[in-house]
Amino acid sequence: MSGSSGLTAGTGIRLGRTVRRFAEGRLLFGGSPTRLLRLRPAAAEILGSAGEFTVSDAVTLSLANSLLELGLAEITSTGEPAPLEQLTVVVPVHDSPRALRRLLTGLTGVRVVVVDDASPDPLAHADVAKEFGATLLRLEVNAGPAAARNAGLRSITTPFVAFCDADTVLSTGDLQRLLPQFADTRVAAVAPRILGLEDPNDNWITRYENTHSSLDLGPVSGVVQPLSRVGWVPAACLLARVDALGPGFDESMRVGEDVDLIWRLSRDGSLVRYIADVTVRHEHRRTPGPWLTRKYLYGTSAAPLAHRHGERVAPAALPPALALSAAALLLQTRWATILSATAFLAHARHIQHRLRRIEAPPRLHAELTARAATDTLNQIASLLLRHWFPITALALPFSRRARRAATAALLIDTISEYRSHTPSGNIATYLAARRLDDAAYGLGVWHGVLHHHSPKCLLPQILRNQRGPN
Repeated sequence: MSGSSGLTAGTGIRLGRTVRRFAEGRLLFGGSPTRLLRLRPAAAEILGSAGEFTVSDAVTLSLANSLLELGLAEITSTGEPAPLEQLTVVVPVHDSPRALRRLLTGLTGVRVVVVDDASPDPLAHADVAKEFGATLLRLEVNAGPAAARNAGLRSITTPFVAFCDADTVLSTGDLQRLLPQFADTRVAAVAPRILGLEDPNDNWITRYENTHSSLDLGPVSGVVQPLSRVGWVPAACLLARVDALGPGFDESMRVGEDVDLIWRLSRDGSLVRYIADVTVRHEHRRTPGPWLTRKYLYGTSAAPLAHRHGERVAPAALPPALALSAAALLLQTRWATILSATAFLAHARHIQHRLRRIEAPPRLHAELTARAATDTLNQIASLLLRHWFPITALALPFSRRARRAATAALLIDTISEYRSHTPSGNIATYLAARRLDDAAYGLGVWHGVLHHHSPKCLLPQILRNQRGPN
C-alpha cells in the first residue's frame, strides 16, 4: 500500500512503545506487525534521541508516512483536530435499557443514534433515548447487530461514525482521543483497547474475562493486519470514516461481521489502527451458559470468514521450515525429532543471513531465533487445545502420542498464559476457565466446518516470501 496520507503541518509523530533502535538510531525493530527497518542518516537525525518529531515539510511528511504505514509510529497530536460535530455515535441495542442508560451518561456533547433491534418492549429504549436527547430508530424484525449498525449508518450525515455497543462504557473524551488518528487520510477505522468493567461482585468468569477477554487485544498499539499480533478489532467500539465503509457490515453474519469488515478494509488498501492507549470498558457475561455460548458462537464464524477471506483466518501461520519442524515434532519419533531440529536450524540460519545483510546486532539474531521457537510451540499448542480440540479429545483414550502431545501443549500454553497475562484470583480456576474457553470455541469452529462443508478454517498457512522478521 502506498499513497499520500494527507498529514498537515503540525502533526506530531512518535515511535511506538515497542520499537527499539540500534546502530546509533538508524535501525528500527519492533512495532505491530513486527518490522526491521534501516533508516537513512537524515531520517535518524529527524527522529532524534526521543523518537519524536513534528511534520513540517516534505521530508518529515515522507518519513511520517512511511513509519505510520509500517506500524512503527503513531500520531500524537494534530494541527487541526477533528471536532465532535463531525462524529455521530451509533448504538445497536436489544432489550438492554439499563446498559443503554449507563453508556449514554458518558456520551455528552455528541450526536447519538440508538437503533433498537426489535426489542420486546419498544418503550424502554425510547424513554432512555429521549432522556439523553438521542435519535431513536427501531427495527420491527430482529436482524442482528450488523443490520442494526447499518441502519444507523444510513441515517447519519457526518463524515465519521463511532459504533458503540450498549454494554460498553466510555466517554466523549475517549472518542476525542481517537479522532486525531484520522489526520492520516489512509486510516479508515480506529479502535481502542477494550477492558472489562470493574465490578465489586466479580466471579471466576468475570475475573478470567478481565484478564483474557476475546475483545482485549493487548497493551501495544499497531496497524491491524490479518495473521499479525493485532489481526482484527471488534466493533464493540469502533470509529470509522463513513465514506470508507461502503455498504457497511455484512448483514448475513450474526457473528464475525466486525472481522469481515476490518479485513475488507485492509484488503482494499485502507489502514486500520488499534490504539491501546485509549481504553473503554465492557460488561462481560458472568454466568456459564451465556459465557460459553458466546465463545461457541465466536467459533462458528471461522468457517464463513474462511469462505470470504481464505487463508487470512488460518489458525496458525508458519514459514516452510518451521511448518516442517512443527509437523515432524508432532510425529514423536527419533528420526522425526532429528528432522524437526534440522528444519529449525535451517530457519535460524536464514534469519542470520538476512540480519547480516543489514548489519543488525548479533543479539537480534538470538532474540528472533528464540521468538521463532516459542511462536512455533505456542501455535502448535493452540491448534491442539483450541481449533483441533475435538480431534485431540477423541484421540486421547486411544493414542499415547496424542496424550503426550496434549500434555506438552497444556504445559506450553500454561507457561505462555502465565507470562503474557497475570491471572487474578485462584490460578487453578483461571486455568480451568481457559480450557473451557478453548473447548467452547473449538466446538464452535467444528460446527461451522460441518455446516459449511469446508475445513479451510482448520488448515495452517505456510508463509512464503516473507519480508519481515518472524
